[in-house]
Amino acid sequence: MTTTEELLQACKEFDEKKSALYALVAKDGPALITKAFQDLLKDSPDVVVYWTQGTPSFNDGDPCYFRVHDMWICPADSEDLGEEAAIDGDTGTRYLSDHEDDEGVDHKTVLCTPEQQTKLYELFNHVHDLLQNAWGDATITIGVDSIEVGDFDYY
Repeated sequence: MTTTEELLQACKEFDEKKSALYALVAKDGPALITKAFQDLLKDSPDVVVYWTQGTPSFNDGDPCYFRVHDMWICPADSEDLGEEAAIDGDTGTRYLSDHEDDEGVDHKTVLCTPEQQTKLYELFNHVHDLLQNAWGDATITIGVDSIEVGDFDYY
């Protein structure tokens, strides 16, 4: 059984590690986070990840807190980054539907595998708490060799 002293020591160690991580992110956060996503996208040059983050100016009387919204996996040339590529129900692969041939067969361009998708979402969920320090209120689009940080007007 854990004693009170052991629990307090574990909490102290956790706080120290958390402080060190926040210090690292304050210094190099955007570059570290961008590089991590780009490493996962290196085999998918036609894909970007996109999300919005910010603090609302109005929340119906409730406190306004910084929020990070869902990450989207999108085609790099998409005009609507809020619209994800489709997922094949059998394989879990994200794809673009290129065209249907004369026999009704859908020809698909694979954007990312289920394994890549899982890793992208795992990374996003792990860095979620660090994003405010990295970019503040913004729209973020990261591709294999690019990053775009835009203004985000929450309300």
